[in-house]
Amino acid sequence: MGDIQLSDEATQSGFARLVGTSRQAINKHFEKGILPKGHSYLDWLLIYCDRLRDEAAGRGGDQQSTLTAVRIEETKENIAEKRQRRLTAAGDLMDREMAHQWIVESASGIQGHVLGAGETILESLTEKHSIEIETDDVLGPLRSALGYIGRDGKELAERFCGVERDTGSDSTDSYG
Repeated sequence: MGDIQLSDEATQSGFARLVGTSRQAINKHFEKGILPKGHSYLDWLLIYCDRLRDEAAGRGGDQQSTLTAVRIEETKENIAEKRQRRLTAAGDLMDREMAHQWIVESASGIQGHVLGAGETILESLTEKHSIEIETDDVLGPLRSALGYIGRDGKELAERFCGVERDTGSDSTDSYG
């Protein structure tokens, strides 16, 4: 170690001897660009000591970077979870099961309203014009349209909610 002058251009093996570590350990720092080529032993010593100080204080190193990234991710997840709870409590956010239930109930309500309107149209035409109309002439196309609406609603619920439900019957069969 007596032959190393701090002002000389540093070599990996010489610096490893100077700081008492392996050349492979110094090579890792060199390959990462921490210890730049063409600098003196004094420059490398200052850089190396700063790096060791930062790592000891928990401010540097690969493990610290990983730990920081994990902590940031956990913080983001905690914020998202709290936001979700707050929005759910305020009624501004539904969970998947509630959304699925709402879509299914809405489809049933639509079916009732449309078929009820068809019945009202039939009664009105029959009374106003004193004619007989086949129920299926009006309600048949409505049932068919409702079948498509039911199928599309089921697909929407499955896509939106990520939940596939077996209701025991095909929605198009129950409408026509």
